[in-house]
Amino acid sequence: MGAAIATGPHPCWLSLPRAAERSRRTVLQLAALFSLDSAGGGLVVQSLLVLWLHLRFGLSIASTGLIFFAAGTLSACSQLLAPVLARRIGLVRTMVFTHLPANAFLALAALAPRPGLAIGLLLARSSARWTSRPARRS
Repeated sequence: MGAAIATGPHPCWLSLPRAAERSRRTVLQLAALFSLDSAGGGLVVQSLLVLWLHLRFGLSIASTGLIFFAAGTLSACSQLLAPVLARRIGLVRTMVFTHLPANAFLALAALAPRPGLAIGLLLARSSARWTSRPARRS
C-alpha cells in the first residue's frame, strides 16, 4: 500500500491568476512598507511616551494619564470612522492618506519645543492612527 501520487493540475494556490501576477510587485512593496512601519511603530509604546513626556517637559504621571485617556478615546472614534472613509475613497487610499500623516505627527511631536504642541501632535496621531486600518464590511 504505497502513497498515492497526485497527477493532474496543480492546486489552485500554486497557479496564480493573472490579476495576482500583475499586482505582485505592488503587494510586495506594500508588504515591505508596512513591515518597516510596524517594526518602527512597535518601538513607540505608551510607557516610553510617558517617560519621554516626563523627562522632556516635566509632565506628571497623572497628566500623562489624562492625555493617553484622550488619545485612546480619539483612537476609538477613528476606528468607527475608518469603514466610512474606506467606502468613500477606497481601502488603499484610506490606509495611505491616514497612515502617513499619523507617522508624521509622531515624528513632529519628537521635535516639538513646547509640551502643548507635542501633546497636540500626539493626539492628532491618535486620531489618525487607527483610521489607517479600515475593516471591510459587506
